[in-house]
Amino acid sequence: PRDIPAIDLYLDQITCLVDEKRKEGSPRFADRALTKTMINNYSKDGLISPVKGKKYSRNQILQMLMVYELKNTLSMETICGLLEYINGKLDDTDDDIIDDAALYFLFVRLAARAKQLDGHWEKAMEDALADYAEPVPGARRRVENALQVMLTAWVAARMRQQAENMLQKLEQE
Repeated sequence: PRDIPAIDLYLDQITCLVDEKRKEGSPRFADRALTKTMINNYSKDGLISPVKGKKYSRNQILQMLMVYELKNTLSMETICGLLEYINGKLDDTDDDIIDDAALYFLFVRLAARAKQLDGHWEKAMEDALADYAEPVPGARRRVENALQVMLTAWVAARMRQQAENMLQKLEQE
């Protein structure tokens, strides 16, 4: 989230930002581009809160990055359900149990440690959520559950990519 500016961005600026991260070798963006069509579809499908005008807010950008990270293993309908499980209606922040930036930061932080955690996320999750103040009873459990789904999907996508790379090498032999 520190990479995402606090100012609203146009569609072109968002795709350029992700492209820059890909060129820098960021593992989160290594395997594919984030296109204007993808962003428009995320918006049309209700996966990000509605855009006002032609610029996207920081929270909308973080929402689209979460979708971008999960779409290789989860259907759009499943992603939408997961995001609603966490924060209710995407266009209403009053029912949010965690800020989009905080959720994305937790996800990225845990994903960066995924290899060393090897599926044992309990302690890491506990540490990551140590400062989380539950706005309503049961919110922490919901955030933990959602993060576990997100991390499992993220790891599955990485494993799939690894398998595809291995197959390409086999085909070249």
